Amino acid sequence: MARTAAPSARSKQPATGDTRDRILAAAREVFAEHSYEGAATRDIAERAGVAQPLLNYHFTSKDELWRAVVVSLFGELNAALGARESGEGTGDHAGDLTGRVS
Repeated sequence: MARTAAPSARSKQPATGDTRDRILAAAREVFAEHSYEGAATRDIAERAGVAQPLLNYHFTSKDELWRAVVVSLFGELNAALGARESGEGTGDHAGDLTGRVS
């Protein structure tokens, strides 16, 4: 009789990309609320629901995390502006992005 392996605890964890995305989203919020200088990676990790060492695994410094947030924001802005130029969507996507940052 074939044995089936019990699912490991690891399989219940979010995928690495999901974790990175949660950290980026939390960092965006904390940087928006407290600025770069006032933001602490400990607070970002807590808001993302991850341990500090996991945040450090994905981003080796606060500066690297800040840069990743900025790159992400500019990527979203470029996508929204590109959609607007091509006539996709009728909403104010650039305005939507501004509202999410402030």
